[in-house]
Parts: sequence; structure tokens; C-alpha cells
Amino acid sequence: MAQEICFFKGFTKNQALRAMALLKQESGKEPMLFVPMTEAMLKLNMKEILQRTARGDMPQSPGLSKEPRVVLMGVEDKRRAVNLMGCIKQVVKCPEDTVFAMITPKALEWTLEEYIVHVVKEHEYMKRHNPEEDPDMKKL
Repeated sequence: MAQEICFFKGFTKNQALRAMALLKQESGKEPMLFVPMTEAMLKLNMKEILQRTARGDMPQSPGLSKEPRVVLMGVEDKRRAVNLMGCIKQVVKCPEDTVFAMITPKALEWTLEEYIVHVVKEHEYMKRHNPEEDPDMKKL
């Protein structure tokens, strides 16, 4: 991904701005693009959302503010993703309820709505199961 990007849902504008400032302070890098997930994005696939966001032609509408909080990270470096997660966790109450995911090649095929449902289910599963006790997870 050429442009680092963070799509977020369930955050206030102030929380997003604080997380961006923390990320810049901690990493010294220029901040990534922070974009609220909107109703207009829900039926589009992630590839189209990324392309349209990069071109600046995604329709403007209010961000989705309903829980759960979801952060989709378009970053290639896992350390950058971990830094971003830490910054976001500092600006929210109950950070353990925030769902984080990196945008994967498979996710590019899914609509935003499908991706949100998928990562939320995955998050809920992981909250109830210890990956060390799951033989399938040990293979990873």
C-alpha cells in the first residue's frame, strides 16, 4: 500500500485526532490518513474504498458512530500497526473492546460491511478462546 491509511468506526473526531497526534509523536513519521467509515462505504468492496479514498472521490457523509469500535489498518509493517493500536487504546475507554484488523489481500474482495462483520466475529471468538489451546491456531 502506497499510502498508509486507517479506517475507523465508533470513534469521535477528537479521539481520532488524539490518536493521530500520539502516533506522530511516538513514531516521528508523518501521520497516516485517518478516514471515518461511512454509510456510503458499507456496500463497496475494500479495494474500491482504498482506490476512491486515495483519489479523494469518496462521498462525504457522517462517520459510523455505533458500537463496536472497529479499526481497519492499511499498513504493510506490523510494527506500525502495533504502534497505531497502542495509540488508539490510549484514547478510548475499554480499549479491549476495540476491534483491530490489518487490511489483507483477501479483505480487498469483501465489502466494508462484510469485513466489519468478519473481524467483529473474530474478535468475539478470540475474547472467549485462548489461541494457545486451539490446535489450528498453533499452526499459525
